[in-house]
Amino acid sequence: MELSEYEAKRQRRVQQNRRQLEALGLPKTPRRARTADRKKREPQHVQPTRRSLRQRQLRGNAARAETEPEAHQALAPRPKRAKSEPPTPLNLPVTLPEELPGTGEGKNRHVSSSQIEIRLEDFHESWLGTQVLPRGKQTVMQGLCPAGYVAKFSKMSGVQPWENAVVLFVNVESHSPYDNVFRQEGAAVHFQWFAQKRWHDESPLVVRLRKIKRGHEGLRFDESFYDKPQDETHEEPLLLFLRHTQVRR
Repeated sequence: MELSEYEAKRQRRVQQNRRQLEALGLPKTPRRARTADRKKREPQHVQPTRRSLRQRQLRGNAARAETEPEAHQALAPRPKRAKSEPPTPLNLPVTLPEELPGTGEGKNRHVSSSQIEIRLEDFHESWLGTQVLPRGKQTVMQGLCPAGYVAKFSKMSGVQPWENAVVLFVNVESHSPYDNVFRQEGAAVHFQWFAQKRWHDESPLVVRLRKIKRGHEGLRFDESFYDKPQDETHEEPLLLFLRHTQVRR
Protein backbone atom coordinates (compact mmCIF):
# COMPACT_ATOMS: atom_id res chain seq x y z
CA MET A 1 0.00 0.00 0.00
CA GLU A 2 1.47 3.30 -1.04
CA LEU A 3 1.72 5.94 1.71
CA SER A 4 0.56 9.46 1.21
CA GLU A 5 3.07 12.29 1.07
CA TYR A 6 2.15 13.41 4.59
CA GLU A 7 2.40 9.89 6.08
CA ALA A 8 5.77 9.28 4.37
CA LYS A 9 7.09 12.55 5.75
CA ARG A 10 5.87 11.63 9.23
CA GLN A 11 7.56 8.21 9.09
CA ARG A 12 10.87 9.80 8.04
CA ARG A 13 10.66 12.25 10.94
CA VAL A 14 9.93 9.42 13.41
CA GLN A 15 12.97 7.48 12.19
CA GLN A 16 15.16 10.58 12.41
CA ASN A 17 14.07 11.28 15.98
CA ARG A 18 14.71 7.66 16.96
CA ARG A 19 18.27 7.76 15.58
CA GLN A 20 18.96 10.99 17.47
CA LEU A 21 17.76 9.43 20.73
CA GLU A 22 19.93 6.35 20.20
CA ALA A 23 22.94 8.57 19.54
CA LEU A 24 22.45 10.24 22.93
CA GLY A 25 22.82 6.90 24.70
CA LEU A 26 19.90 7.43 27.08
CA PRO A 27 18.83 4.38 29.12
CA LYS A 28 15.58 2.89 27.99
CA THR A 29 12.73 2.70 30.43
CA PRO A 30 11.48 -0.87 30.75
CA ARG A 31 7.97 -1.35 29.68
CA ARG A 32 5.44 -2.01 32.38
CA ALA A 33 4.34 -5.57 32.48
CA ARG A 34 0.74 -5.94 31.57
CA THR A 35 -1.29 -7.38 34.36
CA ALA A 36 -3.87 -9.94 33.76
CA ASP A 37 -7.43 -8.75 33.67
CA ARG A 38 -9.19 -9.24 36.95
CA LYS A 39 -12.14 -11.49 36.84
CA LYS A 40 -15.28 -10.33 38.51
CA ARG A 41 -16.10 -12.36 41.55
CA GLU A 42 -19.29 -14.22 41.10
CA PRO A 43 -21.89 -13.51 43.76
CA GLN A 44 -22.34 -16.30 46.23
CA HIS A 45 -25.82 -17.63 46.37
CA VAL A 46 -26.81 -17.95 50.00
CA GLN A 47 -29.31 -20.60 50.59
CA PRO A 48 -32.24 -19.36 52.67
CA THR A 49 -32.33 -20.83 56.15
CA ARG A 50 -35.55 -22.54 56.91
CA ARG A 51 -36.95 -22.01 60.37
CA SER A 52 -40.03 -23.47 61.81
CA LEU A 53 -42.87 -21.33 63.05
CA ARG A 54 -42.11 -22.42 66.62
CA GLN A 55 -38.50 -21.12 66.40
CA ARG A 56 -39.61 -17.77 65.01
CA GLN A 57 -42.14 -17.37 67.80
CA LEU A 58 -39.53 -18.21 70.45
CA ARG A 59 -37.15 -15.59 69.09
CA GLY A 60 -39.90 -12.96 68.99
CA ASN A 61 -40.97 -13.75 72.53
CA ALA A 62 -37.37 -13.44 73.79
CA ALA A 63 -36.94 -10.02 72.18
CA ARG A 64 -40.27 -8.88 73.57
CA ALA A 65 -39.32 -10.04 77.06
CA GLU A 66 -36.12 -7.98 76.95
CA THR A 67 -37.74 -4.74 75.83
CA GLU A 68 -41.08 -4.98 77.61
CA PRO A 69 -39.83 -3.68 81.01
CA GLU A 70 -38.37 -0.60 79.33
CA ALA A 71 -41.60 0.00 77.47
CA HIS A 72 -43.57 0.00 80.73
CA GLN A 73 -41.24 2.48 82.40
CA ALA A 74 -42.80 5.90 82.71
CA LEU A 75 -41.09 8.58 80.67
CA ALA A 76 -39.67 11.60 82.41
CA PRO A 77 -42.28 14.35 82.58
CA ARG A 78 -41.86 16.94 79.89
CA PRO A 79 -40.96 20.30 81.40
CA LYS A 80 -43.81 22.70 81.17
CA ARG A 81 -43.39 25.92 79.35
CA ALA A 82 -42.21 28.65 81.67
CA LYS A 83 -44.99 30.96 82.75
CA SER A 84 -44.19 34.51 83.57
CA GLU A 85 -45.66 36.34 86.48
CA PRO A 86 -46.99 39.83 85.89
CA PRO A 87 -44.52 42.50 86.99
CA THR A 88 -45.09 44.29 90.25
CA PRO A 89 -46.96 47.52 89.56
CA LEU A 90 -44.75 50.58 89.86
CA ASN A 91 -45.82 53.73 91.63
CA LEU A 92 -45.21 55.81 88.52
CA PRO A 93 -47.39 57.54 85.94
CA VAL A 94 -48.23 55.43 82.90
CA THR A 95 -47.43 56.38 79.29
CA LEU A 96 -49.31 54.63 76.49
CA PRO A 97 -47.40 55.45 73.29
CA GLU A 98 -50.34 54.62 71.04
CA GLU A 99 -52.36 57.37 72.74
CA LEU A 100 -49.74 60.08 72.17
CA PRO A 101 -50.64 62.62 69.46
CA GLY A 102 -49.08 61.90 66.10
CA THR A 103 -48.39 58.20 66.73
CA GLY A 104 -50.18 55.18 65.34
CA GLU A 105 -51.54 56.99 62.27
CA GLY A 106 -50.18 56.86 58.75
CA LYS A 107 -47.09 54.82 59.62
CA ASN A 108 -46.16 53.48 56.22
CA ARG A 109 -42.40 54.12 55.84
CA HIS A 110 -40.19 51.37 57.28
CA VAL A 111 -36.85 53.05 57.94
CA SER A 112 -33.87 52.19 60.14
CA SER A 113 -34.01 53.96 63.49
CA SER A 114 -30.58 55.48 62.77
CA GLN A 115 -32.24 57.55 60.02
CA ILE A 116 -35.13 58.85 62.16
CA GLU A 117 -35.03 61.86 64.47
CA ILE A 118 -36.70 61.68 67.88
CA ARG A 119 -38.69 64.69 68.99
CA LEU A 120 -36.75 65.18 72.20
CA GLU A 121 -39.07 67.89 73.55
CA ASP A 122 -42.06 65.55 73.27
CA PHE A 123 -40.05 62.76 74.87
CA HIS A 124 -39.16 64.82 77.96
CA GLU A 125 -42.72 66.10 78.24
CA SER A 126 -44.58 62.78 77.90
CA TRP A 127 -42.10 59.97 78.67
CA LEU A 128 -39.60 61.10 81.27
CA GLY A 129 -40.14 59.45 84.67
CA THR A 130 -43.05 57.27 83.54
CA GLN A 131 -43.61 53.57 82.95
CA VAL A 132 -44.36 52.60 79.36
CA LEU A 133 -47.17 50.13 78.73
CA PRO A 134 -47.66 47.65 77.21
CA ARG A 135 -44.25 46.25 78.15
CA GLY A 136 -41.62 45.58 75.51
CA LYS A 137 -38.91 47.16 73.42
CA GLN A 138 -41.21 47.23 70.40
CA THR A 139 -43.62 49.56 72.19
CA VAL A 140 -40.86 52.03 73.05
CA MET A 141 -39.20 52.02 69.63
CA GLN A 142 -42.43 52.53 67.71
CA GLY A 143 -43.69 55.10 70.20
CA LEU A 144 -40.58 57.24 69.68
CA CYS A 145 -41.20 57.37 65.91
CA PRO A 146 -42.76 60.51 64.48
CA ALA A 147 -45.89 60.19 62.40
CA GLY A 148 -45.40 58.42 59.08
CA TYR A 149 -42.54 56.10 60.15
CA VAL A 150 -42.00 52.58 61.42
CA ALA A 151 -38.58 51.99 62.97
CA LYS A 152 -36.51 49.01 61.88
CA PHE A 153 -34.08 47.88 64.58
CA SER A 154 -32.28 44.88 66.04
CA LYS A 155 -34.58 43.28 68.61
CA MET A 156 -31.64 41.49 70.27
CA SER A 157 -29.60 44.61 70.99
CA GLY A 158 -29.93 46.69 74.14
CA VAL A 159 -28.63 49.88 72.53
CA GLN A 160 -30.52 51.45 69.64
CA PRO A 161 -29.03 54.31 67.60
CA TRP A 162 -31.27 57.08 66.29
CA GLU A 163 -30.25 60.01 64.13
CA ASN A 164 -30.17 62.55 66.97
CA ALA A 165 -29.96 60.36 70.10
CA VAL A 166 -29.09 56.94 71.47
CA VAL A 167 -31.63 54.77 73.30
CA LEU A 168 -30.29 52.38 75.94
CA PHE A 169 -32.24 49.49 77.48
CA VAL A 170 -30.90 48.16 80.79
CA ASN A 171 -32.35 45.28 82.79
CA VAL A 172 -32.98 46.10 86.44
CA GLU A 173 -32.89 42.42 87.39
CA SER A 174 -31.45 39.63 85.32
CA HIS A 175 -30.48 35.98 85.70
CA SER A 176 -27.50 36.45 83.38
CA PRO A 177 -23.91 36.46 84.73
CA TYR A 178 -23.70 40.19 84.00
CA ASP A 179 -24.57 42.39 86.94
CA ASN A 180 -25.52 45.94 86.09
CA VAL A 181 -24.63 47.00 89.65
CA PHE A 182 -27.63 49.16 90.40
CA ARG A 183 -27.09 51.19 93.54
CA GLN A 184 -29.23 54.03 94.77
CA GLU A 185 -27.87 56.85 96.90
CA GLY A 186 -30.51 59.42 97.61
CA ALA A 187 -31.84 60.75 94.33
CA ALA A 188 -28.93 59.30 92.35
CA VAL A 189 -28.86 55.81 90.80
CA HIS A 190 -25.55 54.19 89.82
CA PHE A 191 -25.40 51.40 87.25
CA GLN A 192 -23.05 49.79 84.76
CA TRP A 193 -23.85 48.64 81.26
CA PHE A 194 -22.06 45.84 79.39
CA ALA A 195 -21.47 46.02 75.64
CA GLN A 196 -21.47 43.03 73.32
CA LYS A 197 -18.37 40.84 73.18
CA ARG A 198 -17.71 41.60 69.52
CA TRP A 199 -17.54 45.34 70.19
CA HIS A 200 -14.31 47.19 70.91
CA ASP A 201 -13.20 50.75 71.59
CA GLU A 202 -13.27 51.64 67.90
CA SER A 203 -16.72 50.22 67.14
CA PRO A 204 -18.88 53.02 65.70
CA LEU A 205 -21.62 52.63 68.31
CA VAL A 206 -19.14 52.49 71.20
CA VAL A 207 -17.42 55.64 69.93
CA ARG A 208 -20.81 57.30 69.75
CA LEU A 209 -21.71 56.27 73.29
CA ARG A 210 -18.43 57.62 74.62
CA LYS A 211 -19.24 61.03 73.13
CA ILE A 212 -22.75 61.46 74.48
CA LYS A 213 -23.75 64.32 76.71
CA ARG A 214 -21.87 64.18 79.99
CA GLY A 215 -23.83 63.42 83.14
CA HIS A 216 -23.22 64.50 86.70
CA GLU A 217 -19.64 63.82 87.75
CA GLY A 218 -20.77 62.32 91.04
CA LEU A 219 -22.59 59.52 89.18
CA ARG A 220 -19.52 58.28 87.31
CA PHE A 221 -17.74 55.09 88.37
CA ASP A 222 -14.02 55.35 89.00
CA GLU A 223 -13.14 53.00 86.14
CA SER A 224 -15.54 54.52 83.63
CA PHE A 225 -14.53 57.20 81.18
CA TYR A 226 -15.85 59.23 78.30
CA ASP A 227 -14.51 61.19 75.37
CA LYS A 228 -15.22 64.89 75.51
CA PRO A 229 -16.64 65.97 72.13
CA GLN A 230 -14.54 68.45 70.23
CA ASP A 231 -17.65 70.42 69.39
CA GLU A 232 -19.95 70.49 72.42
CA THR A 233 -22.81 71.87 70.32
CA HIS A 234 -23.18 68.40 68.77
CA GLU A 235 -23.56 66.49 72.04
CA GLU A 236 -26.17 63.76 71.78
CA PRO A 237 -28.57 62.82 74.56
CA LEU A 238 -28.88 59.28 75.91
CA LEU A 239 -32.45 58.10 76.51
CA LEU A 240 -32.42 55.42 79.22
CA PHE A 241 -35.17 52.82 79.64
CA LEU A 242 -35.06 50.39 82.58
CA ARG A 243 -36.59 46.98 81.97
CA HIS A 244 -37.96 44.96 84.86
CA THR A 245 -37.37 41.35 83.83
CA GLN A 246 -40.14 38.83 84.31
CA VAL A 247 -39.85 36.19 87.02
CA ARG A 248 -40.09 32.69 85.52
CA ARG A 249 -41.05 29.53 87.30
